[in-house]
This record gives sequence, structure tokens and C-alpha cells, in this order.
Amino acid sequence: DLLLAETYFDMAELYNLYARHEEYITMLTKAFEIADREGHEYFPGILLYYKLAGMCKAAFHINSYRESIHYGNRALALRSRLKTPPDARTEIFVYDLVGFSYKLLKQPDSSIFYYRAVQQVLAGMDTGTVFHELWSAIARGNIGENLSARGNTVAAEPLLNQWERAGIVFGDSANIALARHAQAANYFRKGEYDKALERWLYVFEWSREQKLFTNAAVAAEGIASVYRRKGRVDDAFFYFRQSQVYNDSLTAFNNRSGLPADQASVKVENLQQ
Repeated sequence: DLLLAETYFDMAELYNLYARHEEYITMLTKAFEIADREGHEYFPGILLYYKLAGMCKAAFHINSYRESIHYGNRALALRSRLKTPPDARTEIFVYDLVGFSYKLLKQPDSSIFYYRAVQQVLAGMDTGTVFHELWSAIARGNIGENLSARGNTVAAEPLLNQWERAGIVFGDSANIALARHAQAANYFRKGEYDKALERWLYVFEWSREQKLFTNAAVAAEGIASVYRRKGRVDDAFFYFRQSQVYNDSLTAFNNRSGLPADQASVKVENLQQ
């Protein structure tokens, strides 16, 4: 059984290599079933930590946010029991994935908790690196976005502006788009509709180019809300339809993502035999 678990851990990395997230999770689920039953002392703790961190990331990629939180918290729970501390960057990535998942599930207090944890890890790192500067801005920006969701738009604004500036300085288009989406929502809550519209239009076009259905749908919905407030009914209806199109694409993706996982389950049973 221990050898079989090792085989599953190794097989998972073949699927990970080709970004086949569902099969990756299936393989590691089987490995952890055995490890949990036989005892974690038979496996290096750092191995279990990195595999759980990988499952957290894979679940996030297939929009399974509750599962991403579950795997991320399992990884973080192992952190204090490791003889050798894991790479600080990996720890930050796990906190970010869990915090972002909570944000998407509209649980701002939980999300803020994990971005505060990112700040704590960053406090022990070299402050002169690009990584430190960018991730400090990302943590502040996400805290700001959560504050805005709670209605504290004034406190949120400078944090969101710092996030956008860091994205521009370091040429990080993804963080520019994420920051501008958060700024748009904040401006909308403040009634500054022209500023909100400008930023959501940017996010919508960027998301379409990147084929990021979730971002495109949310941005289109925001644009429609602004046009509705402005009385531009035709424009509002057009972007509302766009949001539906991208939500339908996202639903189709989620439905497809379940099938490879089912197929992987069958393959795993055959492999085990």
C-alpha cells in the first residue's frame, strides 16, 4: 500500500505537467487516502505539504473554490510540524489562493485574515526584491477590495491605487486588471460611474483576450450596471447579454471538467489492479 501511494504521488506529477488538474487531484486523493490510513510518518512531511499546496492550486484553476480552501488549509496545518520550513514563496501562494477563494465566495473577513498572513510572511523576507514589493501591493490591494465589499470605500481606495501602481511598475498585466476591477467596484459603490466604467471596460477587453471567462462575465455585468444607471438601455442590455454568454461558457467549462475526473477514477482503479 505504501508503494502504491508513492506511485500515485508520482503519477500525479505527469498530469500536473500537462495542466490536467482534475486527474492530478484524483491521483493525489488516492495517495492521501492511503497516507491518511497508514500514517503520515511513512512519508516526508515536506512532500505532503507540497502535494496539498498543488491540490489547492489545481482546485482553484477548475473554479472549485471551497475545495481549494480545504486543500490549502490542510497544507498550512502541516506547516508547523515540518522539520525544514517550506519555501516562503509557496506559503504566500497558498495563503493567496485561500484568501482569493474566500473573496470570490463573498466572505471578506476570512479573506482579509489570509492576506494579513501574507503580510506576516513577507515581513520576514528581503524587502528589496521585486517579489516583496509586488506581493506587498497584492496583499494590500486584496485587503482593500475586501474592505470595499464591506462598505469601507474610503479606506479601500489608497490600497487599491497602490495595487494598480505596482502592477504598472512591474509590467504585470494580470495584477493591473485585478486592481482595476476592484477599483471599478469601489468607484461604483461611491457613485463615481465614469471612473468605474473606464476600468471595467479595460478589464472586459483584457479578460476576453486572455480567455478568462469569470473575469469577463463580472466585468460585463459591472459595465451593464453602469449603463443602466446612466439610462443607456441598449448598451446595458448588450453587456448584460455578454455577461450571460461568458457565464454560459464558464458553466460549460465546469461541466466538462467533471468528466476527465470521472475518467481518471476509472483509470486509477485499473492502475491499482
